[in-house]
Amino acid sequence: NHFFSLGECGPPPKVKNARPTETVHTKYPIRTIIYYKCFPGFAKDPKKSNAVACLASHEWSYPEKFCIEKRCPHPGEILNGHIEIESLRAGSVIHFTCDKGHKLFGSSTSTCRTVKNESRWSDPLPLCKAIFCPPPPDVTDGKWTSTDRATFSFGTRVTYSCSDGLFLIGHETLHCSAEGDVGKWNRGAPECREVSCPSPEIPNGHKLPPAAPPYSYRDTIHISCDYGFVISGEEKVYCGANSTWVPEVPQCKRATCEIPVIPYAHAVASSSPNPPYSYADTMSINCDPGFTMVGNGNISCGLSGLWLPDLPYCRGSCEEPTRLTFAIPKPEYQGQARFDVGATVDYTCRPGYRRTPSLSPRITCLASGTWSKPPSFCQPKPCPNPEDLLNGRIEIEDIVFGSTIFFRCNNGH
Repeated sequence: NHFFSLGECGPPPKVKNARPTETVHTKYPIRTIIYYKCFPGFAKDPKKSNAVACLASHEWSYPEKFCIEKRCPHPGEILNGHIEIESLRAGSVIHFTCDKGHKLFGSSTSTCRTVKNESRWSDPLPLCKAIFCPPPPDVTDGKWTSTDRATFSFGTRVTYSCSDGLFLIGHETLHCSAEGDVGKWNRGAPECREVSCPSPEIPNGHKLPPAAPPYSYRDTIHISCDYGFVISGEEKVYCGANSTWVPEVPQCKRATCEIPVIPYAHAVASSSPNPPYSYADTMSINCDPGFTMVGNGNISCGLSGLWLPDLPYCRGSCEEPTRLTFAIPKPEYQGQARFDVGATVDYTCRPGYRRTPSLSPRITCLASGTWSKPPSFCQPKPCPNPEDLLNGRIEIEDIVFGSTIFFRCNNGH
């Protein structure tokens, strides 16, 4: 606590958003009055006092909150644009932007400033005026129409059409767009052309009805090949802008089949000795020894270049399970001479061996007619260490099942 002489007050109190107008001292006589002024960005409330007095109680009178924050009025709205406002306080900046297709005339920002104790914006609201495109390009032997023939503001659309007998190549409609604050048409103008495609020649094929000439722009024809031939290319083409067919007119090639590839089998051609094989050529499929055919072994070359019916396959089988030094098949598999592909055989460890839990004791008959390679799932059991030999020695290489140790007597024994 501070103690002051009779008739004195200590330093004046702190007032929010304000400071004393004179230098602060450590003590003041009773009836002293101290005046405050507001910080920048704040203004005095005319209804409240900005002074404190040193009272007879040696305390300062309670200061009022007389400083109010200076604010600018809301700027309002701008047509075809918007205002970004974070604050209306003195010193804050607002930003103006125009909607797409409009150009800003005026300042893009305005700052809240205080002049003679009054807050106002530094710049007036700008204007957002529509962007205009130049007149649309004309086309030879064609015309354009628009809802607004006098001006072409942002978003205006124009539509082109051609004189009788000509076709419009390109986009029928353009619209006025903006690149930055410059108006430009979104694409180039179309063309008006005379388009006529020749009747296509299709050896070993024909056009599907209705497909009668003449053929004009974007007319479409479908093509099919004669019996025994397959199409090479697209079966549907249309008359393009350059009076050519798009894509190219396909070809009809004789249907051929390649020699079939069937694992564990060999093919014997019945009609033609060498590939490729033509439509209706036949072939016989034979499985290798130890394999059984699933499906029809007599096939013929079909119209689509595929063998018919579906290619067969050769399913192998396995003979008796692999003999292992450390395990034997479980009783239910013993005595069986042949196993189908996919069959499995489980083993049990021979006497003197024990299972390795992490390894599977199962083998599988593979499509190749062989068994899968088994891991060493049984390991020899260890024997106890032999007792020491009195007047001799023991030669030990290992002490697992099947190992041999040798005893040697010392000299003189």
